[in-house]
Amino acid sequence: MAGRPRSGLVTLLVWALASIGAASGDMAGVKQQYIKEREALLAEERSWHIGSTLELSEAERKLDEVYRRKKAVILELGYKDEYLFKPAQYFLSYYQQDPNLDVYRMIEMLPKGALLHVHESSSVSADFLVNLTLSNPRCRMCYDKSHDSLLFNFTDPETVEEVSSRGLWCGSCSQAEDGFTSRAAFHDWVRGYLTLMDGRDYTIASVEDVWASFGSKFQTIDSAVTYIDLWEQIVLQVLHEFYQDGVQYAEWRMVIQPYLDYSGAELPFSEVLNRTRTVIDLFKLAHPDFFGINIVLTSLRLETREYVAEKMRMAEKMHGLFPSLVVGFDLVGYEEAGRSLLYFIDDLLAFRQRNPHTMPFVFHAGETDWRGFPVDQNILDAVLLNTSRIGHAYSLEDHSSIVSMIRQKDIAIEINPISNQVLQLVRDLRNHRHGHLLSVANKPGPNSEKPILVTVNSDDPMIWGAKPLTDDMYAAVLALGQRRSGIEVIKQLAINSIRASLLDTQTKARLMASWEARWNATVHQLVHIISQSDTDSLLLRPAN
Repeated sequence: MAGRPRSGLVTLLVWALASIGAASGDMAGVKQQYIKEREALLAEERSWHIGSTLELSEAERKLDEVYRRKKAVILELGYKDEYLFKPAQYFLSYYQQDPNLDVYRMIEMLPKGALLHVHESSSVSADFLVNLTLSNPRCRMCYDKSHDSLLFNFTDPETVEEVSSRGLWCGSCSQAEDGFTSRAAFHDWVRGYLTLMDGRDYTIASVEDVWASFGSKFQTIDSAVTYIDLWEQIVLQVLHEFYQDGVQYAEWRMVIQPYLDYSGAELPFSEVLNRTRTVIDLFKLAHPDFFGINIVLTSLRLETREYVAEKMRMAEKMHGLFPSLVVGFDLVGYEEAGRSLLYFIDDLLAFRQRNPHTMPFVFHAGETDWRGFPVDQNILDAVLLNTSRIGHAYSLEDHSSIVSMIRQKDIAIEINPISNQVLQLVRDLRNHRHGHLLSVANKPGPNSEKPILVTVNSDDPMIWGAKPLTDDMYAAVLALGQRRSGIEVIKQLAINSIRASLLDTQTKARLMASWEARWNATVHQLVHIISQSDTDSLLLRPAN
């Protein structure tokens, strides 16, 4: 591109000037020219970084000055002692993030746009689910000591006794609590079956072991959240937690699975979606600047072709009934152990032909650090199948042709940094492959000058005790971002999330306007708070 220095010419120019300078004794001029060319290269790299095209307002520049200074302190301390840099450590070892860090508080308070990659049953806080479940007078639990598994049951006692006859201990939750020294100890024990905060050291576990434990948590979670009366309360709590964390819209990955009433009868899935929509709509009425949760229906990739084809037909049917709620389809589960997209290609191609525009794919793909295997190549099939976004896309850098295609097709990348660390794709988030994406998001590609649309998400925040979006955003800007980057990165990520959503054009525009108003108001609020402090501190101010 015209005006951009090319490294080969720069080297030749520096060599030539050095030769001339040496001959004339003018080494000072040679050095000056060298520094000039070096600064030009650094400036060009900065122009590629995510957020580099944004123009900040006067208020944003004031906040940015404080943000950069406080961020620099964190980075410099970490540079001297890695133990002090939290994102370099395993998240489960510090998941109770110190809320008194000003950079963390700024990110927490700033509106973050949309949360596009989060799973429905693991998006509520663990403490809420524990309290909701154990306080229900119908709560009964079945514990299998031989397999160390725990399941909940809220049906009538006769049904539970039938389960007991199969060799499990079953009883009321109050009976189970009697075996513990305190209610807090009992709740901690139950929480260990819902989350990875279970006392195990996952830093020494293999990927397979972590995923096995991760999967077992969903057996316990789903035994509670799939009771429709509990589910409605969970939906409402999720909405509150999202809103309080600066999320104004979300898209759930929701598994098509049975939901029960207290008699044990299975509800039509259409009724589950209708009752879910009702809770969301009521929350939106009370919070006009919240734009709801839409749903990407999913099937498990471990299942057979026949099973997945049935779930795809169900997804199409639900989209027909709820066209503004059900907005996409995906395959989920442990990608390395599951079946590839190519395995399901006949049904996927037929689905795409039946739904070329109305119900896009939103695939998990490339959630692996292996190269050349079918799991790695899922990312190729996802792009060829015209996925709207790619969940994780950790293997993206191994496919340079795909990077060009995602630019041309406006396919967004859903980064989930803490999930990738906890599930052992990367130990130190500074080594996360998508740090490169943030660094070159605005670098013109060979076939397109469109930016790479990068978003930050949280995947399964309940499982590792993260906030809906703040913790992942904090990890991303500190560990994946550049040292000199400021609030423009947070702002661009929020803008990207709205652009990459599956909302219709008009609703997307309304969300963007609402987010921008809330962003500007929060920036001014933060600037005011800082101006009232002798130390530019937010420590004594509660987050919104």
